[in-house]
Amino acid sequence: MVLAIAEEIGAIVNPWEIDFPAQQRKIWVEKGGEIDVLSPADKDEMMAKLSTVGDDIVKTKPQLKPLWDLLRAAAKRSL
Repeated sequence: MVLAIAEEIGAIVNPWEIDFPAQQRKIWVEKGGEIDVLSPADKDEMMAKLSTVGDDIVKTKPQLKPLWDLLRAAAKRSL
């Protein structure tokens, strides 16, 4: 039942999830906002600095480790 409902809702929500950020970027720029894109070197530096945040949190809250491990595994599968 849960999977069937998730599939049904996903068909409705997924197009919105994809379109919404694009709409917001467009509105932001139309209203005078600017969007900065990090250089590859800056992006790599940021990712290196942020890469330990989740592990650091789990060290102080070990009850979150099972969920953290699941999230990391899912992220690796999607990359």
